[in-house]
Parts: sequence; structure tokens; C-alpha cells
Amino acid sequence: MPGASRAVVFDFDGVLNAVARDAAKVFFESRLPIPLHRLGARWELYLRSRRPTLDQAAGLWREFVALVCDEFLLPPQVRSELLSFAYASLFEPYPDAWPAAMEAKRRGARVGVLSNMPFHNIDALLKQSNLIELVDAVLLPFIDGLRKPEPEVYLAIARRLDVRPEQCLYFDDDNANVAGAVTVGMQGYLVDRARPAHDIRERVIRDLSAVPLLLDHNASAAAEEDRAGEPAHTARHANRGCQPQCGSRESLPSPRTVDSLFVHQQ
Repeated sequence: MPGASRAVVFDFDGVLNAVARDAAKVFFESRLPIPLHRLGARWELYLRSRRPTLDQAAGLWREFVALVCDEFLLPPQVRSELLSFAYASLFEPYPDAWPAAMEAKRRGARVGVLSNMPFHNIDALLKQSNLIELVDAVLLPFIDGLRKPEPEVYLAIARRLDVRPEQCLYFDDDNANVAGAVTVGMQGYLVDRARPAHDIRERVIRDLSAVPLLLDHNASAAAEEDRAGEPAHTARHANRGCQPQCGSRESLPSPRTVDSLFVHQQ
């Protein structure tokens, strides 16, 4: 039975923010001789070939766009339009994002964001979503050449939130990323906004309104378990001639440090 959850970790795009894919398709396909999905595939390959420092990450998109423009010999006007494109304009917060994060904080849980999104200045998007004051830690694995569902990135966000993986609720819109979280011990849930209702048994939720429900359920289950085990726990300590210790917990695991993934921590 899961214990009380001390942290909630969200993916960014598709979970906290919607991506305006139709707007992106119109903008890029009217200016490039390749479809948007092929541009996206090129961008993924480009990112995997790079190991930028945090400072260099800020210029990756412009560098990539310049290479594409050179490859297709695009005219100066189109080149200028592509280079000045506001990447952040594609993101819009889901209306349930802020309430979910707020309810998590109100219940004493820490809030993290773990995203494969190759966007250096994610603080700008968090401000745009009114989430920045609610988020305790953000990890962007692409800076180290890592990606979900690699185990290191989940362990890293747990370390930054000062919790054990099994104390985390994790939400993502990609099944593979949810499975990666579960592998390291997190309670992972798929966010499928096309669903008509939550299916907690199958670990699928239709939106983030399920977050406070899951936190409350885990807290209640943990309290019930504590009540059931309290007499035996007290007796064990009494037999050793000492009082039960309150608030003690196991030492946190020490996975491979991924410090350069850390972007924002309050």
C-alpha cells in the first residue's frame, strides 16, 4: 500500500501546458519545404548530437533554424521570420494546472517539473502559466544528453525535491515516461485528456483534477496503516527501553548526480 505522497512531479507540455500544434504547422509548413513532423524529427536528432552547457542551450533553437535555412537556401525574409519565431508562444496553460499545483502545495507536497522539452528558459513559461511560485524544482534532461524514461532523471528530480521516489506522484502524457517513473518506484499516472473519466485502477486520469484526490487517498491510506501498526511499533521500542522516534525516515538514495539538469529551485 503506498504511503503518503510528499511530492508531485509533472511533465510540462501535454500535462501542464497545451501545445498549439496547429499554429506551429501553419507557421512552419508555409515557410519550409518539409512537413512539421519531419522538422521535429530533425530537431530531435540535432539535440541528441549536442551536449550544450546551460549558457549554450539558450541559443540551440536559433542555431538549428539557421542550419535548416542554409540547407534549403531560404530567402532572407523567410530566414528572418523563422529566426524571430517566438517558441514560447506555442504554449498555453491548461486551466487545471494551477489548481492542481496549488492543491498539492496546500497539502504540504513539493512540486516538481520534469520535461524532455528542449527549452532553456522554462522560467518564462512557468511565469506565463502562473506556476513559478508553486514549483520547487525543474529538471530539463536534454542539457546532459539524457531523456525520460532514463532512470537517472527521475532519481534526480526526487533528490532535488528531497523525497524518496516512492513518495512521488508522477504525471505524464506518454506511456513510456510513466513506465520509467514506475520503474524507479514512483506512482506514475498517464494523463489522457481524451478520456471521459479517470480510471485510477488503470492509473489513467483525464485531467489534473485527480491530483488532490490521489494525494488525499494516499494520506488516508498511510494514516490507516499507521493506526493499524501503532501498538506493535510502540511495543517494539518499549522492549528496547526507548521511546518511538517521530519523523524519522531512511536516508535518501544517492544516484548519479545530474546537477546540471537543475534549472529552477525555490
